[in-house]
Amino acid sequence: MKTCSECGIEIEDRSQGRRRKTCSRHCRDKRYYRIEKEKKGIVFLECPICSTTFERGKKTVYCSNACNYEATKIRAKQNWVNNRAKRPDFKELPCTWCEKPVIIRSSFPGLKVTHDDCKKERIRARNRTKNTKRRGYQLSRQRIGIENIGDRDGWVCHICEKPVDPFLPGNHKEGPTFDHVIPLSKGGSDEPDNLKLAHWICNIRKLDKVDYAQSR
Repeated sequence: MKTCSECGIEIEDRSQGRRRKTCSRHCRDKRYYRIEKEKKGIVFLECPICSTTFERGKKTVYCSNACNYEATKIRAKQNWVNNRAKRPDFKELPCTWCEKPVIIRSSFPGLKVTHDDCKKERIRARNRTKNTKRRGYQLSRQRIGIENIGDRDGWVCHICEKPVDPFLPGNHKEGPTFDHVIPLSKGGSDEPDNLKLAHWICNIRKLDKVDYAQSR
């Protein structure tokens, strides 16, 4: 009978060649790593995060998982700082409405970049498109803005023939709006040829009349 060198359990050795020194494979591996560790000697390291001295293990740099996690956060922050230093503060992207360049911050994703004036035109065009679709009329394939119609008509209302202030909002009493010469409800189109500039109040009073300007 022999005694296991690791756990102290008595074992019966019936081998004819090399004598057994452990009771199981687990103890055998444990004995192997213990001997290898004794050959290399015990090495102590200093943790770079908390400055704690610890015994070096296999592929061990930090004393605990908490220090390892803290080191990962520090590396991620440093990488972000380095990438931020390489990235410019501003970038140039085309406007989604007029396609002219717009300068924005690099941190902005830039999915829908527009100028301040173009943003109003884009919202007006979107609302007009939604209203036309809701009423079941045919949409124009051209991108039409109130500024294009206003510049064409000289910013004069074609109904009352008085000037229109381009800086007023569209829902203002004298704000600029589109007026369909032939209403959509009577077969008119949404093309620029059928659109004219009008005051909001004049457009409301006209309703769906065709010859309102001559009959009033």
